[in-house]
Amino acid sequence: MLGAEAREFRHLLKIRRSRNVCALFRRLESSPSWEPCGGGWKVIDTTIRLDGWSRSRRCLLVRRPSPLKPAPAPKKRGRPRNVPSASVQLEFEFVEDRKERSLDTFALVTNDPELCPSALI
Repeated sequence: MLGAEAREFRHLLKIRRSRNVCALFRRLESSPSWEPCGGGWKVIDTTIRLDGWSRSRRCLLVRRPSPLKPAPAPKKRGRPRNVPSASVQLEFEFVEDRKERSLDTFALVTNDPELCPSALI
């Protein structure tokens, strides 16, 4: 990135979802500035200065709701019997504790002032 900036090349880079990037997503989560950019994605234009950077840079945060997985069929407990299915106790399906996020997100850094955030996707 520094090399591209030194040569004054326009660039658009995807950055890692670090602690500071996640904090920025959380801080702007309820902001009314999110704009739709197609395909269910929304984008917000902001700035960020990460550790090790000499200055702040333009950052585009992009998000969309994660696609829902189909719910598994309820599991029957106990051994099979010749009993009407209404009397068989069904197992309650708990929501799994997943590390996956409820939103698909990524962050982009650019120095292109002409880049329109709503035309990304």
